[in-house]
Amino acid sequence: MAVAANQYLFPVMLLGEDATDFTTIEMRVVEDLWTQFRFQEGFAPRSVRHPDTFDFVAFNQARQDWQDENVLIALNAFEQGKSIVKHGEEEEAEEPPTSSDTKLVKA
Repeated sequence: MAVAANQYLFPVMLLGEDATDFTTIEMRVVEDLWTQFRFQEGFAPRSVRHPDTFDFVAFNQARQDWQDENVLIALNAFEQGKSIVKHGEEEEAEEPPTSSDTKLVKA
């Protein structure tokens, strides 16, 4: 579950331009990654691009927080799916929460 919870986070966390804000990235960068299936020309992780200001502890904490939130979202969706299968129909439920990576990506 943790691997699935990270797959959409890493492009945002790795490709952003800011050394300390791991939650923002231009939408086109993510779109290019998923449509062209390659990193942008001259790609280097934030830690390489910002060696003097990159905070590995903050990076790992942000990654863990996002992963934990996405695992809960995935587990909730899985349980809702099991309930639908068990009861044969979709129960009235609130809309599932949006993944944290989607909420935090800014165009």
